[in-house]
Amino acid sequence: MEMFPKLALVQSGGWILTLIYIIVNFSIPATKKGTWTRLTAPQRKPRPTFTKKLRQIVNMITWYGTVLYAAFLPMKTGTACFYIGVFLFALGMLLTAISLINYTNTPFDKPAVSGLYKYSRNPIYVSYAIIWYGAVLVLGSWTLLILHTAEIALCHIGVLEEEKDCEEQYGQSYLEFKTRVPRYFGPF
Repeated sequence: MEMFPKLALVQSGGWILTLIYIIVNFSIPATKKGTWTRLTAPQRKPRPTFTKKLRQIVNMITWYGTVLYAAFLPMKTGTACFYIGVFLFALGMLLTAISLINYTNTPFDKPAVSGLYKYSRNPIYVSYAIIWYGAVLVLGSWTLLILHTAEIALCHIGVLEEEKDCEEQYGQSYLEFKTRVPRYFGPF
């Protein structure tokens, strides 16, 4: 692992991971009209506070930083970390695809509670973490690790806000869902 690996667009580079990630995350929601808006728009529309706006801006910077920075890193092939990272990246992409399909197939007036949502209230976030921690191992960058970890921490704050939105929108059924299903996975 290096703190600042040499940035370059190379044949066996992180751009492959970034491209796969973008294709899956943009193509599946595009299969049903309205899904993209549902994924990205807040459910309630109060005027955001300065703190919330700042968190959202920093969150986007770390997300773009993670995805774009990875594109310019060469893969560290042939190591144990590389193979573990490829496995984690592939697993995360599979979980993302399943989560997005589950989400896309949920009626817009109901919370997503089937498929992977039976095991996690936020399987997209869980799979996102797996994907990019896998990419960290494939690309061997401490900077990418720091960027992604910061982004995950900011996502958690966003998840807490989203859960309040879901409680307001779906009421008792969502509260019951929260008691049955962990926020992320297992005891978390």
